[in-house]
Amino acid sequence: LVGSVHVDGLTEKARSELLEAYELYREWLLTSESGGGSFTNWVAISYYFWHIGDWSRAADLLSRAMERFKGRSDVSTGDVEKLQFRLMVADYFLAKEAEGGRQADKAGELWNEAGRMADAILGEKSRYRRNQEACTMGAVIYGGYFIKEGLQVKWIPALGQWKKAYELWKLLRGRAESGSDDWWNATFYLFYTVIQDRKTRGQKVVDIRKAFESLKATSPDLGGAKWKPLFEWLDRQIY
Repeated sequence: LVGSVHVDGLTEKARSELLEAYELYREWLLTSESGGGSFTNWVAISYYFWHIGDWSRAADLLSRAMERFKGRSDVSTGDVEKLQFRLMVADYFLAKEAEGGRQADKAGELWNEAGRMADAILGEKSRYRRNQEACTMGAVIYGGYFIKEGLQVKWIPALGQWKKAYELWKLLRGRAESGSDDWWNATFYLFYTVIQDRKTRGQKVVDIRKAFESLKATSPDLGGAKWKPLFEWLDRQIY
């Protein structure tokens, strides 16, 4: 849903020209009743910014649209979910940007809003729960992600809602082909989130250690050069 619609590889000139045109639509939407009175216009114009990765403007328009048309009988549940999904994506990227800029308060606000959107669209019967990208982003929003700083691994916890993250990583691992990159990615995050969930609850991780040793016995290369250093780091977290 993201990769299929998000425009990659735009030159700076092309992106600038698009933004100039889109800004005219945005001004019309915000200042004209003929523009702003239509839900369809909000969906379309917020998408213009969303699909080129202008996450800040996209998030602003998406938030305004959901507030303006809240509870309207002429707006379908599917349309609302579409906006919620897009806002979750925008907040995800904005939160990561804030984390990279060491803006903890801003990142926290964005993770919280992204979490509310994830709660809304990733329920058991939601169509977005069947989408890999949506579930992966949701899992990261709930449980965080790692970054490498030199030889060190640093964990960014995002919301630190380990149980929710664990459930999504479990779902993603079950869908992935065993031994694939997606499988190793989900396996790594699955182990980490369940470890953190247990520690938060003051529970033992003896069975997690057994499961990890079993993984090492059956797959001693631990996913190869890309994943083995991370699993070795993970090994030290199981105590």
